[in-house]
Amino acid sequence: MCRSLVEDPGFRERRECLQVQQFQIRLAVPKAERRLLPSTLTLLYIPRNGHSVLEVNGQAIRPEAGTFIALERREDGEGAACFGSSEKVRASEGVSFEVYAWEERVLSGSFWREDGAWRTRSRCEMEAPLGFDVAEAEVWVTEERRGTGAMRERVEMRKSEWRRRRRATTALEDIPEGEGEGEGEGEVWEEELWKEEMWDCEEKEMEVEEEMRWLDVGFVAVCVGVGFLASAAATKRLRRRFF
Repeated sequence: MCRSLVEDPGFRERRECLQVQQFQIRLAVPKAERRLLPSTLTLLYIPRNGHSVLEVNGQAIRPEAGTFIALERREDGEGAACFGSSEKVRASEGVSFEVYAWEERVLSGSFWREDGAWRTRSRCEMEAPLGFDVAEAEVWVTEERRGTGAMRERVEMRKSEWRRRRRATTALEDIPEGEGEGEGEGEVWEEELWKEEMWDCEEKEMEVEEEMRWLDVGFVAVCVGVGFLASAAATKRLRRRFF
């Protein structure tokens, strides 16, 4: 058989890839809490299997590897918290991504084709409290090909486990003492929730102590670079977690 007639699966994947010109995410955050947002978010393209293609600025990323892209905070003129990147990305169907604020995941999604058009499938769920509340997120992906519009997907924030625990604790505090049956069960549950919160507090204290040790070592550095160093440290910890 003529070699030119044998189709390379990788070539087909590259030919049908999505060409991303811009990737943006908008977070619906109360105005009073926007000052608590970081200056950048981290877009992580996670490792994948098979012949799936991922290229960033023309550089191929191995399937067993992943890559990070910084999403810089931008002003969109509408008062929303907008983060984006203009890195040129080529991705095949099924490539998945995650967005992190510091080390906590805010959003996860993937690229898919439906009826010949590219779509994103995302979900928004904060795994831990970050100091600001996100009601919903909007993913905005602009394709590089002419004549194609931007993909837009709006997803509401899912109620994660820590949110449910916090609301359950608040509800227990609002119940008057000695009212209703099942009081013992409520106390046991409240005690368990209290233990979980104490464990979270201990973890936070350990993290604060670790950050204080880091500050003691690096305090000689110019303070202007502290924000950049913190972002770099978070990126390194994410890299150790996934790679």
